[in-house]
Amino acid sequence: MNRKVVVALGIVGVAMLGGASMAYSHRASRAADHAIARVVALDLRPPVRQAFKPVPGTLRTLLEPKLQRDLKPEPGCGADVEGAACHTAWENDRVWALDVLQASRAEKWVRVPGIHDHSAAVASRAMGRLEYALQLGAHELGQRSPETGVEICVDGFALVRDVALGNGLSAERDAAALHALYAKRCGPILATAPQVKELLAAVQQGWPSVGEWVGYEMFDVVQRFHPVLSPTQLARVPSVPLPLVSMGGVFDRWKLGNALPLVVSTYERFEQVARLSPDKRDGELEKLEAGLRQGWGPLREVPQGELTGFFAREDARRDELKRIIDAMP
Repeated sequence: MNRKVVVALGIVGVAMLGGASMAYSHRASRAADHAIARVVALDLRPPVRQAFKPVPGTLRTLLEPKLQRDLKPEPGCGADVEGAACHTAWENDRVWALDVLQASRAEKWVRVPGIHDHSAAVASRAMGRLEYALQLGAHELGQRSPETGVEICVDGFALVRDVALGNGLSAERDAAALHALYAKRCGPILATAPQVKELLAAVQQGWPSVGEWVGYEMFDVVQRFHPVLSPTQLARVPSVPLPLVSMGGVFDRWKLGNALPLVVSTYERFEQVARLSPDKRDGELEKLEAGLRQGWGPLREVPQGELTGFFAREDARRDELKRIIDAMP
């Protein structure tokens, strides 16, 4: 082959690789900008703060030290808050548990490590302790007269809301279960407590919308993909703990950057569907789930029907507290 032709082909090849690299870099950077913009918008959303008896401080300063307390024996309530194991645990830790619930009275909501770390929150020790305290609070309601359980109900609903705020889909199932637990126990208690009707309405208002639940996943995206964010982009990331990640080399960064646009676009589409009315939403969710299983995507491994189940739980949770509020004089 003519040497000039070989040189020309080499130049064309380098130009094509350079163009592809620039295109890849541009797509990844633009996707990162979208994710960061969503994180900033959600981080700036001021949570509705209204508690039974507000106290100075932040959720983190009030809650974090209590969750770090050494509890012996190792706490456990199991699935049955009425069972003998839970009663024994309640006898040991009831004062601590009620103290944890009162952290919901903090004047300001701030992320709590181990609680608002998204995918890591499910298995964290702090989250386990928090759920345990909420279970003991629910058990406490069975040991009291209705008049003395009002504060526990308001604190419990408010603390579950505080866990939900800023968290992703990985924490939604547990939050919905805890909310249902308090709805079941607190309905009769709150039916004769009109003095807290406004407080409960504020708790309802402060709960994340279904669109925000999905939007919170962008916090997880920023955490996972931060090695390919530029210094300028990283400087715009608010209050998101970025884990130390050891990258194996340029190829690993390329894989992350190549995946980022699809991940971001998937969650953006999911959030758009989440904002639809239920009669239009479920059909679009089925299409979205079917499309995810035909190619690669961050939600591909989600079990069939899990997305519609998430929205069904959220619809039920919203109705639970609304019924309690509507029944109050």
